[in-house]
Amino acid sequence: MSDQPPQTTLTIGWRTWLALGLTVTLSLTVALTFSGILTVALGLPLAWRIDRASYSWAEQAEAAPEGGPW
Repeated sequence: MSDQPPQTTLTIGWRTWLALGLTVTLSLTVALTFSGILTVALGLPLAWRIDRASYSWAEQAEAAPEGGPW
C-alpha cells in the first residue's frame, strides 16, 4: 500500500460540462418559449377587449350631448 491519501476531489470532464450546458440551455429555451406562447395566448384576448372597450368609450363620448351625460 502506498502512503498517499485517498483522492477526494471530483474531476468533471468536458463532456459533462457540455451536457450540463446543453441541458440548461435547452431547459431555458423551452421555458421561455412556453412562457412567451402563454403570454401571447392570454394577452391578445385581453388587449382586444381593452381595445374594444376604448372604442366603445370613444363612441359613447361622441354620442353624448355637449353638456355631458349628466
